Amino acid sequence: MTVRRRIELLRTYVGAQWPHLGLLMLASFVPALLTALEPLAMKLLIDNALGGQALSGIAAEVVDGVGLSEEPRSLVIAAAVFALATTLGSYLTSDGIGMYWEWVGARMVRNVARDVFDALQHLPPSFHARTASGDALSRVITDASSVYTATSVLMVSPAIHVITIATVGWAAWLLDPGLMIVILCFAAFTAAGSRWLSNRLKRMAAYARRQQVAVVSFVSQVVRSLPLVQAYTAERQNLRTFRSFTDRSLNASRRVTLFESSADAISAVVGVFAVAAVVVLGGQSVIDNRLSVGDVVVFIAYTRVLDANFRALLSLGRQLRLADVGLERVDEIITCDERLLDPADPIPLLRGRGGASVRFDNVTFGYDPADPILKNVSFEVEPGETIAIVGESGAGKSTLIGLLSRLFDPDSGRVLIDGVDLRDATIDDVRRSVSVLRQEPLLLPLSVRSNIALGR
Repeated sequence: MTVRRRIELLRTYVGAQWPHLGLLMLASFVPALLTALEPLAMKLLIDNALGGQALSGIAAEVVDGVGLSEEPRSLVIAAAVFALATTLGSYLTSDGIGMYWEWVGARMVRNVARDVFDALQHLPPSFHARTASGDALSRVITDASSVYTATSVLMVSPAIHVITIATVGWAAWLLDPGLMIVILCFAAFTAAGSRWLSNRLKRMAAYARRQQVAVVSFVSQVVRSLPLVQAYTAERQNLRTFRSFTDRSLNASRRVTLFESSADAISAVVGVFAVAAVVVLGGQSVIDNRLSVGDVVVFIAYTRVLDANFRALLSLGRQLRLADVGLERVDEIITCDERLLDPADPIPLLRGRGGASVRFDNVTFGYDPADPILKNVSFEVEPGETIAIVGESGAGKSTLIGLLSRLFDPDSGRVLIDGVDLRDATIDDVRRSVSVLRQEPLLLPLSVRSNIALGR
C-alpha cells in the first residue's frame, strides 16, 4: 500500500473524529508538563531539604507564597506533597486520555467494519467463491481495527510522545545541554536499528495473518458441513488438519512475538547505556561543581523518561508495519472493482400484476471466462407461464437464476425482463422484480418476522 493511499483511507475515517482527536492532542500537554515536573521533588529533597542549599527562583517564591518555612522538615513535607501531586496528576490525566482515545477508536472501528461488511455484501458470488468465508470474517472482525491502530501509530501516540519528549527535553536542556546531546546520540542509534527491524517485521506479520485466516476459514467450513462430516466419520481427519493449521499459525505468531521482544530488548539495552553515560558524566560534573547531586538525580529521571518515550516512538514503526497488513486487506475490499455498477441513465422496470416476460438472448457465461458453463443459451418465458429447467449437477441451473437476479453479468448476450436489458436497469430494481426460493434453508439471526420479510 502506498503512503498516499494509506493517508486517503485513514482520512476517510479520521475526518469524522477530528474534533475528538484535536482535544486529545491538547490534553496531552498536561501529563507531559507534569512528567517534567515530577523529578524536581527529588531535587528539592536532596539539594535543599537534606543538602542545605538555599531555595532560589520560582521554588523560593512558591514556598514563600504558601507560607512554608525553609526548614528541612518543612521542605521534606513540601517535596512529598509535590511528588504526590505531580505523579498522581500525571497518572490520572494519562489514563483519562487513554480511555477517551479507546472510545474514539471504537467509533472508528465500528465505521470501518460497517463499510467492509457492506462492501462484502455487494461483491459478486464469483469473488466469494474464490475467497474463504473465514477470510471475510477476519476482514470485518480483525482487520477493521487496523485503521484504529494506524491512526494511533501515525497521529495520537506520536503526538503524546513528541509532546513529552519536547517538554522533558527542554527541561533537560536547561539543566545541562551537554548531557542532553549525549541522550540524543543514543536515540539516533536506536532509531537506525528500529527502522531495519520494522521492514522485516511486516513480512513476518503478513505471513502470520494468512495462517490465522486459514484456521478461521477451516473451522467455518467444517461447522457449515457438520452433517456431512459426521456422516463420513471425518472428525479425526479434520482434527489432524486443524492441528496442522493451528501449529503453523502458532509458530508464525510466536516468531512475530519473539522478533518484537528482541527489538524491545535491544532498545532497552541502549537505554541502559544511556543512563550509565549520564551517571558517569553527571558525576564528573558534580565533582567539578557544575551540577549538584539533585541535578544529576533529576537528569537521570529525565533520561529514563526520554528513553521510554524514544523507544515507544520508534516502536510505532513496527506497529505500523503490523497495521499495514490489516489496512491493505481492508482496502482490497473497499476498493474492489468487481462489484456490479448501475448505469448512468437507468431504465425502470415496470412491475405489473400480470407478471413479466423473461428472455435469455444468446447468453454465454463462465465463472472462469476461459471455461464457460452456459454457451449461447436462448429461451423466453411469457408472463404467467411456468417452466422447469432440469439438468445434472453443474449444468448451470443455479447460474441461470444468478444471471436473472443480476448477481453477475453474462460474458456475452443479454438477459431481459419485459424487453429491458438488466444491465440498463438498477441492481435494486432488478432484484425487487425477482424472487428466489433456494433449495437449502437460510435463516439469519433475526426474528421470524424479519426473516420472512427479508428484503421487502
